[in-house]
Amino acid sequence: CAILLADEVREGFHLWFSVPTNPLLPESIFLHHGDNQVIKKCWKAYQEQTAQFRLELEGEAKEKWDEHLFSTTNMQKLPAEMQQAIRSEKYVMFSFARMRHGLIEAISHQPISAALDELLPRFAKVFEQTYTRFLDLQRAEEQAREKEIQLALERVRRKTMAMHKSADLRDVVYVMFQQVSALDLADLGCNINLFHPEN
Repeated sequence: CAILLADEVREGFHLWFSVPTNPLLPESIFLHHGDNQVIKKCWKAYQEQTAQFRLELEGEAKEKWDEHLFSTTNMQKLPAEMQQAIRSEKYVMFSFARMRHGLIEAISHQPISAALDELLPRFAKVFEQTYTRFLDLQRAEEQAREKEIQLALERVRRKTMAMHKSADLRDVVYVMFQQVSALDLADLGCNINLFHPEN
């Protein structure tokens, strides 16, 4: 199974997948839409909002696909035994269902059943709803963090504006340390270094 998250800026997919030999891979693999005909078809289907489609590769076409994946894309990062297992298969079928954020994919070395084809859009719908919620929460956290940062900056600004003499820098750096610590950016200390070019 795979989740292909579309990246509109880089024009490709962040591929997360799970297979029997390696059920939990530590990172995604980026595939650019121009890298290969298969990825190009996936990108085109995603852009055109094709609800569901299939791709089949066998024989020489499958070998070319494998060679492309393991020599020119981030798939070359996969463990050698996993690459060998994928290369050893002479046939592969991909079934895709589109969602707002990309594609959900089922992969098989046998023709995929109609029953799975019917289920795939349902998986895509559930993932889309949950992932949309995740992104909303992520945005809310980022906005809350930005408010914290702006408040911390304002406290430092206010303290700096209240300075009357150089010795007041002691109080400014103390406030700066408090704010930076509260944002979990440093836990050792803060410095203000004033440079005197003449000495």
